[in-house]
Amino acid sequence: VITNPDLVHVDQLMACILTMSARCEDGIEVMLHLLRSAKGAEMYLRKPELLNVPLGEPVSFALIAEQARLANETAIGLRLANGLPIMAPLPDMQLVLTPGDRVVVFAEDMAVTKARK
Repeated sequence: VITNPDLVHVDQLMACILTMSARCEDGIEVMLHLLRSAKGAEMYLRKPELLNVPLGEPVSFALIAEQARLANETAIGLRLANGLPIMAPLPDMQLVLTPGDRVVVFAEDMAVTKARK
């Protein structure tokens, strides 16, 4: 029984990703590949603590992305507890994550590979 599912407004998320991709020539090729292919990575929302990202203290998105990389995932943004999506944040963007926040990642599997510390 799922008592508290993580919900994503797919239209809003795709609009953010497409807007981000349109700003970069290389991003368009990546998005076209992702839209055409049903194989490979999928998008998931991860609890920050599963990636060894501390809650309640300032962290950069670069640190979040590195922790995701250590778990063989690619962080592309965040979904804050209030529902606000932050896609393609700058690496030096400082954030204080809370228990309701989620890291948006591309991963090959729904199962989380615990990030190395």
